[in-house]
Amino acid sequence: MISEFFKSPFLYPALGFALFFGWRAVSIFVNPDIYRIKKWDWKFYQFWFNFVGAFIGWVVVYYLWKTDISKFGIEHFVALIIAFLGITGNLPYAVLIGELRISQVKKQIESSLQKGK
Repeated sequence: MISEFFKSPFLYPALGFALFFGWRAVSIFVNPDIYRIKKWDWKFYQFWFNFVGAFIGWVVVYYLWKTDISKFGIEHFVALIIAFLGITGNLPYAVLIGELRISQVKKQIESSLQKGK
């Protein structure tokens, strides 16, 4: 399936939007002035992180495009959410927020377990 994606017309918008979000996501979603104070390694990481997030969104769009609509299930609904977040440049942010929430829940559980002892 993934090898088919690289031969499909979906590759061109995927690369275009992934490059765009890789290059501009921080200034679009955060603050355009932050680029002046950050170093190259942070800039490179942001480019990579946002590029991959957008590219994944387009790969998932391709997956949904190839899916038989009569077999649409919960996994396709989840894929639809991932695709939407990816192609709009929000998947990296959603991943970070999810990671933060998981970390908070873990700390709450650990705190509750400590109080219970």
